[in-house]
Amino acid sequence: MSFRPAGAITLDHALPTPPQMPMPMPALDMAADDPASPLPDVPLPAMADVEAAARQVAEASASVEEARAPLAAAQAHRDRIAGRIDALEAERSSIVSRRAQGDECDDDAARLALIAADTEGLRGLLATAEGALVAPRDTFERAKAALATARMSFDRTEAEATESALVGHADHLAALLLTTVQQVAEASKRIGRGLPAWAPSAELYNALRKLAIQRRVI
Repeated sequence: MSFRPAGAITLDHALPTPPQMPMPMPALDMAADDPASPLPDVPLPAMADVEAAARQVAEASASVEEARAPLAAAQAHRDRIAGRIDALEAERSSIVSRRAQGDECDDDAARLALIAADTEGLRGLLATAEGALVAPRDTFERAKAALATARMSFDRTEAEATESALVGHADHLAALLLTTVQQVAEASKRIGRGLPAWAPSAELYNALRKLAIQRRVI
């Protein structure tokens, strides 16, 4: 018979040991002024926001680790007491079963009385240990929730910085493409070419047209 409360957590399930969480590094590729680069330099304010969000994740992760040790210690203490109760109950069940089969010993009564007394005392200690689990468990859960929030904030901040960098890069490429198209047209005019020497692919045209409609440019 076990006296572990049905709602009690166990160390294995409540306290998984995660890998150490380093400070998240922005996924932004800090490229030079290369028009073909996937990302240009990120504006300093946006990059500062990403770095601040990364620090918040690192700090929240450290708080989780700090809260883990007290909870683990309280859980281990509670489990030791519960284990002693389980052992006494197993011994009591063994004695009762043996006596039911006619195998009796002179000291069975005394041993059963001692087991009952010890079990009662341990139940009181177990209740105290269960109560001592509440505060560190709450602290640990709050730390985990704060870490989850920090990670979500970092993901969003990084995505916003990436979007800002890509928009700036797209503006740069658009200006470069427009200038290039005008220069191609001028060169074609000088050699008397009747048809344009270059045109955007259907895929590029459709993508740009869709964006222009969505942004109400056309």
